[in-house]
Amino acid sequence: MLQWFYSQYGQTKGPVSESALLDLILKEELALEDYVMNDKDELWKKIKDIQPLLDKIHEPEKAIPHNVKFGADFLENSGEVRVGNLYFFIPLQRLFIMTILSGGLYQIYWFYKQWSYWAFKHKQSHRSFDREAGWLFFPLRLFEKIETDKELNAVARSDFNGTMQFWLWLLIGGALGGLQFAASRVGILYYLLAIIGWTAGIFFLIPIQRYINRVNEKLGNTYDKLGFGHYACIAAGIALMVYTFSLGQIWRLFQA
Repeated sequence: MLQWFYSQYGQTKGPVSESALLDLILKEELALEDYVMNDKDELWKKIKDIQPLLDKIHEPEKAIPHNVKFGADFLENSGEVRVGNLYFFIPLQRLFIMTILSGGLYQIYWFYKQWSYWAFKHKQSHRSFDREAGWLFFPLRLFEKIETDKELNAVARSDFNGTMQFWLWLLIGGALGGLQFAASRVGILYYLLAIIGWTAGIFFLIPIQRYINRVNEKLGNTYDKLGFGHYACIAAGIALMVYTFSLGQIWRLFQA
C-alpha cells in the first residue's frame, strides 16, 4: 500500500496512508495546491495534479436517498442527517438576471452567501468575510471548498474544476470588467460594453451554481428566498451606473 508524504509550512510530514491523506484534504487541512509525494514515484506533485487522488476525493461516500435532507449543524454520529440547504441554492435564472440588474455587483453577494454557508457549517462564522475576501485567492479557495465538499460529493460527484473556474473568472471576467474605468471617459457605447464585461464573470460561476443546485434538488430542498441583499445589490448597481455615466458626462464637459 502506498505511503504518502506531504509538505506543510515548509516541513515534510508523513508517511501517512492514502486514507489518512484523503481525510486531511477533506478536512481542508491540506489544499489542492499543496504538494504531496508517495514512496513509489518519489516525485512532489500538487494534489490537484494527481488524478487518482482527485477521483477518490470526489467519489460519493454512500448512497443517499433523495428524500434525505441535511441540516445546518454538524452531528457527531456520521449516520445521522441534517436539514437545510447545502450552500446558496438559487435558480440559474436569478443568478443571471440579478447580475445584469446590479451591474455585476451581485457576484459579490454570491461569494458572501456561499462563504457564509461554508463558515456556518464549519463553525467559522466568527471569521470576518471582508477580511477573508480581501485576499486575492479567496475565490480560488472557495471554489475548491465547494468542489471537494464532503457532503456535496456524498450526494453527487462534482463536475467542475475549481482551479480552472477561478482563473477563467479572474482573467477573463476581470479583464473585461476593466472596461468600466474607460467607460467613464468615453461614451455610452463603451459604458454598455463595460457592463457586459463586468457581468461576464458570471459565466464562470454558473458551473459551480449548477452543481450546488443539482445536489440540493436531489435532496428535495427549496431555493433560498429573496432577501435584503438582493434588493441592496440592485440599488447599488443602479447607483454605480448613474455615477459612472455622470463621470463620463463631466469628463466630456472638461474636454469640450
